[in-house]
Amino acid sequence: MRNREEGITRQPSPMGATNPAYMNAIAESTQALPTASEELINKLMTIYNNKAYANPYAPLLSKYNSIYTDANGVGRQEDLITASLRNGDRLGFLTRDRSNDGTRYGIGIDNMGDPYRGIYDGETSTPIGTLDYGYDGDTVYAGVTPNDKAAAYISALKNLLGR
Repeated sequence: MRNREEGITRQPSPMGATNPAYMNAIAESTQALPTASEELINKLMTIYNNKAYANPYAPLLSKYNSIYTDANGVGRQEDLITASLRNGDRLGFLTRDRSNDGTRYGIGIDNMGDPYRGIYDGETSTPIGTLDYGYDGDTVYAGVTPNDKAAAYISALKNLLGR
């Protein structure tokens, strides 16, 4: 085997190539390390929940991650943070839903007993992306799916703030 560097010749490994099935098994068994922002959110949630346990009326935060395929066959990864009372009643949520179509960021507030629930959903296009809003069951929600132009601006802003 000839390397790009002039004059250097290397022999193939006597052990042979790595078995692709073995590499796939390793890839499936490994877990991605959390990013700095994910670690910060986890630490803040832990600090908040530790203080909230002292107050029986303070809502507790929970974090959920799910990877699934929707009814249209699109693969999705959803990260969800919820605020709930001790009896399990959810008060609201923050969500990030990633797919090949883009990333949607959302917020929802559960208003128990709203008489107008389930009657209004809407979506509008803006220069920064698509905004959606409406009622779903007993939840009022809103979300934004940034377009490529907005994603470039957000990335540039993150770079500036990271300096």
